[in-house]
Amino acid sequence: MKNKTMRFILITVLMGPFLLWATGCAPEETAEPKMYTVVVEEGEGYTVQAEGTSVEEGRSFIFSMIALEDYDLSEVTVTADGTALEKDDRGRYVLPNVRKHTIVRVSGVKLRNLVTLTFDTQGGGELDSLTFRLGETPKLPSAKKTGFAFSHWCSDPALQEKIPLGAEIDQNMMLYAAYRGINDIVELDTPILIIHTEELAPVLSKEDYIAATVTVTNTIDEYEFANNTAGIRGRGNFTWDLEKKGYRIKFDQRTEMFGEEAAKNWTLIPNHTDKSLLRNYLALNFATRLDNIAWSSTARHVELYLNNEYLGLYLLCEQNQVDETRVNIEEGSTDTDTGFFIERDRYAFHEEEMIEGLDYFTTSPSETYIIPGDPAAYCYVLKSPESDDDNYTSAQFEFIRDYIVMVENAIIAGDYNMFISLCDEGSFIDYFMVDQVFTNWEANRLSSFYMFKDKGGKLKLGPLWDFDLAVGFSPGQPRNAFVTENYWFMCLMDMPEFKQHFIQRYLELDAQIEAIFEDIEYTLEAHSLAIHHNFEKWDITEVIYPEDYNSQTPMQYLKTYEAHAEFVEQFLSDRVSFLNTNIENW
Repeated sequence: MKNKTMRFILITVLMGPFLLWATGCAPEETAEPKMYTVVVEEGEGYTVQAEGTSVEEGRSFIFSMIALEDYDLSEVTVTADGTALEKDDRGRYVLPNVRKHTIVRVSGVKLRNLVTLTFDTQGGGELDSLTFRLGETPKLPSAKKTGFAFSHWCSDPALQEKIPLGAEIDQNMMLYAAYRGINDIVELDTPILIIHTEELAPVLSKEDYIAATVTVTNTIDEYEFANNTAGIRGRGNFTWDLEKKGYRIKFDQRTEMFGEEAAKNWTLIPNHTDKSLLRNYLALNFATRLDNIAWSSTARHVELYLNNEYLGLYLLCEQNQVDETRVNIEEGSTDTDTGFFIERDRYAFHEEEMIEGLDYFTTSPSETYIIPGDPAAYCYVLKSPESDDDNYTSAQFEFIRDYIVMVENAIIAGDYNMFISLCDEGSFIDYFMVDQVFTNWEANRLSSFYMFKDKGGKLKLGPLWDFDLAVGFSPGQPRNAFVTENYWFMCLMDMPEFKQHFIQRYLELDAQIEAIFEDIEYTLEAHSLAIHHNFEKWDITEVIYPEDYNSQTPMQYLKTYEAHAEFVEQFLSDRVSFLNTNIENW
């Protein structure tokens, strides 16, 4: 019995696993884990790094956010179901214990070192926002509103805080548009000239005047007038072919302009190639401060509207002409030695209506000074008397031709005594002083080289004109060398007496030279809004013109008005520093 019991126990032990399986008591299989999707919402300025988007139930979803260039994530907020996520010790965001599909929200991404401006056009057309790098000068757009002309931007909706041209803006903001109507102009910093031609006819000719009315507004009361009758025509040589044209106004009656002496003829200079809008203005103003120049035109910035179209910022100047208030010499006489007003002008040679021996003459300096292949280089045109004047005589023409030849011969020969017997030395010194300070590319004066001689008097140089290619505009204009391209000036500086007087004169001009920089400061402040308007009309600050000049100078790299103005100011500062240091050793 005992043996049977032992055998049963042994069999039971050996068969145990089988009996459990047979009775359905085998162990349960392990179930597959549940998976959930976690998505971090996409946005501007960052990327997300994570090991996929599927997460096992109960586990954590871990991801990193990487800022793109110019974006800042330091104040970003990351949430899931309204709960902010925390970062681990490695700077990664952690969504713990995931138990459902989840979207992670991101907010607070900021631009780094960028500023964004938005625009309220006050009822005008919508404008896109403008983003630029901190420290850059934004190029603000113009707003457009039917019946109004855009004036400027303000930082407040009440339009009290104007944003100046070139202002540094270092924070995001909304700008508000201010407007003016052409016939209801608010007070600005720059006078406005409004011209309407008869039947609004376009100005297409440089020879034929079109009847017009002229109005001056937006200035002090004593300078304003309305609808004065006049004629208008085009003006300029190569500049007439540019998109921004120059004009000449001829009033029916002598008219004062901005306090200057009354006259019929005035000019509007576009300064289209000079994107600083400073060169002619500074040089002409400097010339008016030199008392050995009998007369030189004043210069005044004005904004021009022609036939209801805004044409930009112009320089209003007096016409270079014989007049009792300008080049004041005798005219209308039959005397051989009368008043003569002369321009060296190479363009005369190519004008069909100009006749050599009647309207102009040429000189033949020695071969040292001849420009090869250019027979037009030294044409001298009689501006007064002109060949169609009733009292003009061939004897007058021969007299002044021979006189100029004697002057040229004396200068080239270095005959100082003969020179001062024929010429007013002070006018020559002051005239060439302007070229020297402003490094005029046209110093050789193949055109716009004016001179005059009154009855019984000596030859004088003046008035000054045409400096839009000066002050570093063209190649070969040195900041730190003397300008000697004009062969008259070259020969005069070989005369010890003239050279000594020229140097002494420069040393007397501290106040006049300092005034140049005051003129720059005044222009940038007083006309900043008008300058802005001009370059909204003519978007040329990045245009290289004329290409054969500017592409060879540092100006090709100047892309804003501010850069062009700074170039002129720095060039003149360097130039004056050089002259102050070196002129006594010339």
